[in-house]
This record gives sequence, structure tokens and C-alpha cells, in this order.
Amino acid sequence: MHEVLLAMDDALQAGAVEAYLAHVAPELQDRQRAWFDGVSAAPLEMRQLRLDGVVSRTPTEGTVAHVGLRHQFSGADPVPVLQQYRWVFAATEQGPPLLVDSRGRNGEFFGHPQLWDLGEELAVLTGHRVDVLVQRSRMADAETILDTLDRAAETSLTELSWLAQGRDRLVVQLVPAEVLEEHGWPESSGSSLPLKV
Repeated sequence: MHEVLLAMDDALQAGAVEAYLAHVAPELQDRQRAWFDGVSAAPLEMRQLRLDGVVSRTPTEGTVAHVGLRHQFSGADPVPVLQQYRWVFAATEQGPPLLVDSRGRNGEFFGHPQLWDLGEELAVLTGHRVDVLVQRSRMADAETILDTLDRAAETSLTELSWLAQGRDRLVVQLVPAEVLEEHGWPESSGSSLPLKV
């Protein structure tokens, strides 16, 4: 299973989605393709899969592992950030095991979910001091507030020295309001905007 994860990481580094999907069960491929495309579209200087630990091995479920996506937004993350998943690999009759289940480990500590986990194509809008990630279907909404977010990022980086340390830009992920409710993320009341920061 460790060799499979290394091959998946090599494919992610190379941007080779078909090589990545060769290690994914057919029923999970659409979701994993969207995840791969989202992670590849994000302005990351580091994107790396790593095995954080094997949780269990059973004949019925397969090998359950905690897998980390180590990533670093270019110019925005002074150090890499870790997002964790619970992946299940099942043995096959021929060849290496396949990824048959992927779930994020919930909670702020594990960094899940990110926009690339939501299964929709991502768009990245770039300002002078901000990168905005948004689902492609919401790009028009994001374009209307890009300049405002860019000014806010510039002001924040200029006036908040603790925030600017190691950063020359900020990353904003715009999330559909209904996704906030679905995942239980805190939301300010009284706002009717379709996107939240």
C-alpha cells in the first residue's frame, strides 16, 4: 500500500491524472479526478501525499490509513500545511491495492474540507496581493468582489506585521453558503450573500 501511495504522489507531482486514477477504484474515480484537478489548479508551491499511519488491516474493509496532503500556497503559507484524510485501500486479485474510500478527517486540526474536496471544478482569480479560490460555477460572483478582497489583503499585510511575516499575499477561499451549513462551519448571521469568506 505504501508503494501505491508513492506512485499516487508521483502522479500528483507530475500532473498525470490518469496515472493517479490507475490506483483508484472505478466507483471513486469521478470524485478523485475532481479532487486531483482542484489540488492541481490551486497555486501551490508544494502538494505532496504522505502516509501518516496505518490504522488497521482487515480482510473485510482492507487497509485503513491516515494520509496527509501536505501543501503550501505560493507566497501565502510560510510553512507547509497538512490536511488529513482517511483512505481505505482494498486488495485486488491482480496487481496492487486500489483506493476504494476517501473521507476527510473533520475538525480544524485536520484542515478538512477544502474547496478541492467539494467535487466541483475550481477557478483561481489572482489580484496583486490575493489569490481567490472559488468553485467555477460561482466565478462571476467572485469577480465582482476581487478588487475589494485585493485591497483588504493589501491593507492587512501592510498594517498587521504579525500577519505579513513570511507572506506577500493572502489566499481567500469563497464557499457557497449552503456548504457552510452542510459542514457546520461558523457563519455570521444576517448576511444574504451567496458566498462566504
